[in-house]
Amino acid sequence: MKSSTKLVVLAWILSAFLSVTTLSTTAEAAVSGFSIRNSHSGRCLNAPGTNMYLTDAPCNKDIASQRWINVGSMLENRAQPFADWCVAGQGHEERALLKVCNSPETIWSVNSFRDGARVKIWNSTCGYLKVMPTVGCGRATIATSDYWYIDY
Repeated sequence: MKSSTKLVVLAWILSAFLSVTTLSTTAEAAVSGFSIRNSHSGRCLNAPGTNMYLTDAPCNKDIASQRWINVGSMLENRAQPFADWCVAGQGHEERALLKVCNSPETIWSVNSFRDGARVKIWNSTCGYLKVMPTVGCGRATIATSDYWYIDY
């Protein structure tokens, strides 16, 4: 076999290997993190896109828009792993959205990130994250709509 043919074959094999490796890494990153499930609706916090209002959707751990990581005091969405998009509260009794991290409205207080923890999620801009019936913010209630479960 000529050396130029060997180089072409080697380049093709290397290209195929890198493609498979990239696909595998992307799939693994898409499902890492945890889900945030509302205790009242049983549905999970979902980010349909950047600068869009958050929704609650049927839980599916294979959907990256429903997977989150805790970065400092921010809840970063795994569907946007390179862009730093986080849960943001706009104000009391207003809808929550996905926004660029590192602003006061993206800083949250969550008392536990252990698997199965029942938590309230709070920030100074909007109050408690809850389902009202859309995902939004407001004052604490005794209802279960402002409690969430952390699911790994």
